[in-house]
Amino acid sequence: MTIANAVLWAYSDTQLILSATFLAFGPGPGHVEPFLGAMAVFVVVVSLLLLIMMALPGSNLPERLSAFMSVDVRPSRAGAENSSNWSQDALTGLPTRIVLQQRLQIQSHRRAALLVLGIDGFRVINTAYGHAAGDTLLRKVADRLRLAAGNEDMVFRLEGDEFAILTSVEDPDQLTVSARRVLQRIQKPFLLEGGEVHITASIGAAAEEEGRGRGELLANAGLALRSAKESGRNRHSLFEVSMNATGIEIELMIGDIRKAIRDSELFLLYQPKLDLGTGSIQGVEALLRWNHPKHGVIPPDQFIPLAEKTGMIGEIGAWVLDAAGHQLQRWRNEQIVGWNVAVNVSIFQLTSPCFFDTVCDVLERYDLDPCDLTLEVTESNAMRSVELTMAVLRKLSSIGVNLSLDDFGVGHSSLSHLKRLPVRELKVDRSFISDIENDAEDMAIVSAIVSLAKATDLKVVAEGVETVGQQALLAEAGCDVIQGYLIGRPSPPDDIPAIANRYEAKRRAFQASFTAE
Repeated sequence: MTIANAVLWAYSDTQLILSATFLAFGPGPGHVEPFLGAMAVFVVVVSLLLLIMMALPGSNLPERLSAFMSVDVRPSRAGAENSSNWSQDALTGLPTRIVLQQRLQIQSHRRAALLVLGIDGFRVINTAYGHAAGDTLLRKVADRLRLAAGNEDMVFRLEGDEFAILTSVEDPDQLTVSARRVLQRIQKPFLLEGGEVHITASIGAAAEEEGRGRGELLANAGLALRSAKESGRNRHSLFEVSMNATGIEIELMIGDIRKAIRDSELFLLYQPKLDLGTGSIQGVEALLRWNHPKHGVIPPDQFIPLAEKTGMIGEIGAWVLDAAGHQLQRWRNEQIVGWNVAVNVSIFQLTSPCFFDTVCDVLERYDLDPCDLTLEVTESNAMRSVELTMAVLRKLSSIGVNLSLDDFGVGHSSLSHLKRLPVRELKVDRSFISDIENDAEDMAIVSAIVSLAKATDLKVVAEGVETVGQQALLAEAGCDVIQGYLIGRPSPPDDIPAIANRYEAKRRAFQASFTAE
């Protein structure tokens, strides 16, 4: 072994020795840099002594080192690399969740606190820009968190798009200040290959409780993060004791949703839609319900948001499409023709790479014409992720599937986006319909939406119609289709033909009276 080789050996193993020693005897936050500096000096001094000893005449140290390295050092280095796999995140270079858990076990005289950060809508970003860009974004987020963290803080990558900052506080107000500082850094644009990308994040924060260990700190910060996301995202939330019960309930609900899919507890009701031009039922909207064995029938707004957050919406959405397609086939077999079935679609379904194939499979399985199916996407979702949804919407439209923009007029409408989206109908939100008989402003808004739709060759559907007066005003304004309690409540599929027959009888009676005159 030459002196040059020995120098290279000492240099290459300096980082190894430092890493192994740090993991075994690592200091607490605030003492990392002095500790590493001292260890570096130690390793350099030892290396120099070895070099001097090897340079002495008659020294057999080179041969002994060579034999030592061939037997002992390589296995030791392999062990250190395996240790690095769990101690250091390969993508960002940050310590991992396991290291965080170890740090939380080390007691300190200071009150520990934890900030857990999750990027809002990261799955959508990955779909839009690709996984390589997503990885670049995660690295850049890690860099910003390092800058945002205090000198005595430690930053970790937990998993996926979740990070953590271990800090210490004297009172909870300091957590609020820290969380706001981090969010401000994240909100600044990131430069990726595709251009500038603007993101937001949510933060859950928790502080060590008096007289209790730190074992629950990570779980509490996670519950607070969930609360921040459920409150609208792009914000922070401090842990409260009441969140423990909520967290347990949520976990139980997730298990219940999986059971509901498996045990066929989900079912569909159908609400009829009346064509004001012909006076006939022209279709139905499929409305999901959950017959919970303990809580009874649960409406979708109480479990769909949770299904979206946990990734189960894809399986639920596929079930809804299949059930609606199967029911439409049954009606066809009963010689009930000319109906269209509308299904609500989540933004998470639209951005799924397999959604288009799922729709095509349902159409083929039940021998349906694409125009028999209407997919309703809310305006807020479509406009928020218009670039992501554009490709799949255009593919669906190209094969003849009807696309409807639901809840139109709610939120920030964009005419330029509306022009680009391949939708065939606008669905006026019920909030504009409920008071049109008494509120001139609501009626003016509805009339404006109808005029806009006619100018762009779109059909207009009004939901939430409950009175004959509302129906008359909507017909006068030029609305094409209405649905609501006036026409029929959400009903089991076997009840829908009777509702359709009732309106068909009215239509024929009106036509007969008109002919007699």
